[in-house]
Amino acid sequence: MIGGLLHGRVHLTIAQFQARNHHLIFTYVLALLELVRPLVFHVDLHNELMSVLDSLCELLQSYCLTGKRLSNLAEKIASFLLNFLRHDHSRAEPFLSSRAGLWRGLADEHSTAPCIQLLYETVSAQCTTSNDDKPSRTLSRSSKGGGRREENDVTGGEDEFSLEKLVPYTLALEPGKPVEDILVALEEVDRASLRSTSILRHFLVQLSQLLSSPDSDCVSLASKLIVRHIRNHPREADRFIPLYLTCLRSSNIEVASEILKSIPDIIVFSSKHCRQLLHEAVAVSLSCHLDNGQDLLRCLKLCSLV
Repeated sequence: MIGGLLHGRVHLTIAQFQARNHHLIFTYVLALLELVRPLVFHVDLHNELMSVLDSLCELLQSYCLTGKRLSNLAEKIASFLLNFLRHDHSRAEPFLSSRAGLWRGLADEHSTAPCIQLLYETVSAQCTTSNDDKPSRTLSRSSKGGGRREENDVTGGEDEFSLEKLVPYTLALEPGKPVEDILVALEEVDRASLRSTSILRHFLVQLSQLLSSPDSDCVSLASKLIVRHIRNHPREADRFIPLYLTCLRSSNIEVASEILKSIPDIIVFSSKHCRQLLHEAVAVSLSCHLDNGQDLLRCLKLCSLV
């Protein structure tokens, strides 16, 4: 019923929608969903939840909201969807992937919104694993609604690394190799994994070892690739927690600083360790006098502490 009430409002004209402050009911419904989280994620309520989420996404696709109202509501919806993804990845992922073009458009429009950016990066990484070509499509609003933002499917590519190609990169990523060679290999794996994230599973051992590298550039790129792998295999997040905690306690301030940048992404997929990660991140930041307020703010938001 709530989904139906919302759905009827997204087809109003822009003037009608704004004149009657219809955006408030969407804000109130979203606040109610947050209050009953995680109960609202129960499988018995799946159809009702999808109805509400569909209407919220249709509102974001429409041009009924602009400026700060759009930014604020989109950020709250993205935060709720990240929690949904963390709670039940198997049910959240198909919904999010079907709206991949919407998240891309919102990420472009709101580059400083942490939850929107994180949601887009997560969905984009998941979509690149798909080998099925899907035609892009444009959803158009009726003339009275004034148009609709485009929603395009994001498709993935094939795994381009054969076993013969894997060996040189695996050897080049071994600790003790020249930093320049390691960075070249990491950049090559990074480019390839954008087309097919499945190749990352072949380099997890080497990437984990590189997190303790004294070179901050190696640490940064290795962590980026591990996070990309976790986004596509969220159930594996817990196995990396001890590694990240160890790296946060590194005596090398540059390494600890680079690791801190990845902690918000790790928190998304390892909720039961979020407080431990946050505590360690704050401790490191204070003891090392690091200027990473934005990273800590993202951690706080994702831990639902603010």
